[in-house]
Amino acid sequence: MVNTSKSINRFTWQHGAVLLMGLLVFVLLLVADKTNLDDETGSALGGRAGDGGKTEVADGSGKVDVKGDLLAILPADDSPNEIAQLRTALQDEQVAAEREKIYQQIVEGYREGGRTDLAAVYASALAQEAPTTRNFIVAGALFRNATSLEFAQADSNVFRRLSDEAIQHDESALELSPEDEDAKLELGLAMVESRIPANSMNGIFKIREVAEKNPKNTEALYHLGKFSLDTNQDEKAAQRFKQILEVNPEDVRAKYYLGVTEQRLGHSAEFNRLMSEVAIQTQDQNLAALAKEALNKH
Repeated sequence: MVNTSKSINRFTWQHGAVLLMGLLVFVLLLVADKTNLDDETGSALGGRAGDGGKTEVADGSGKVDVKGDLLAILPADDSPNEIAQLRTALQDEQVAAEREKIYQQIVEGYREGGRTDLAAVYASALAQEAPTTRNFIVAGALFRNATSLEFAQADSNVFRRLSDEAIQHDESALELSPEDEDAKLELGLAMVESRIPANSMNGIFKIREVAEKNPKNTEALYHLGKFSLDTNQDEKAAQRFKQILEVNPEDVRAKYYLGVTEQRLGHSAEFNRLMSEVAIQTQDQNLAALAKEALNKH
């Protein structure tokens, strides 16, 4: 007769271990699931892996799309409590018009606090919820401006993401309104500033298209003038800045940069006249200081 007691005892011990491990795994999964639920609903800026880079935050009117994968590479939100209160109010508000006002307050709060990147994220969320041409333009412009922030300049991955977001939002604006000058101008600027050579030339073409269609668009003329100045095309730069002053004789930026251009061209009298006017104006103190410094060095 074969003694089976040891086999039976060994089987019983292994079976118990399996049951214990199964129970442990169940508890861990339960805790992990509860943690995910807390992350999803606990923060308007939270994110989850596997959600396509967006977090859907429950609120009174449905969902708010927030770019969680983008937020993960941005510096932590150090904004004051007022913005946190606005985010809470946003989740509770159901009226579309009121929600838009709250979005705008959040965007302005971040912008005034120097966090153009976070302002852009919430402007983007507004554009997704209320997809108007203006909302996409604002979001695109904020993303473009955010690329000039110090941390974005220092991190090529962050810069690329912000730049790509700017271009995408401007393209969305143009899809809605193909002839909108602001959308075309912003897309052109975002492409020029993208650090991608192929984009830069196409961006200049778009800005030039705006100026050719509307010779009174001083923003397009200004940027074309600056591009010419930066590439030592002084005659072209002078022409652009003079065009601006024909439309608006008090445009301080155009006066200052025309003064810079006239100095390069050796036109000392025009340089002195323009810089003297800029130096005494009160619209832009930074340009006034630069003009005084230029006159002192001349």
